[in-house]
Amino acid sequence: MTRGSGFEEGKYRINQMFSKNTTLKEKVQFLKRIWRGWKFSCSSFINVNYDAKGMSLSRYREIGKDEIKITLKWDKVAKKDR
Repeated sequence: MTRGSGFEEGKYRINQMFSKNTTLKEKVQFLKRIWRGWKFSCSSFINVNYDAKGMSLSRYREIGKDEIKITLKWDKVAKKDR
């Protein structure tokens, strides 16, 4: 969440939402709305993908290493707000 949403004032809007006294369900809906469909690489080996299920992190397959993929459901992502 430290990267923001990719839009102007994205970090501010995310911080503002999570500073409010909102329910987990409201936070989940907010994150789904701003991040759903986003993909980016945070290094040369790690991809981040946001979809209907949540946030997925995956490492490219390398010679001698298996591909690793972890998916965090939206409620888990919302709980990691701080």
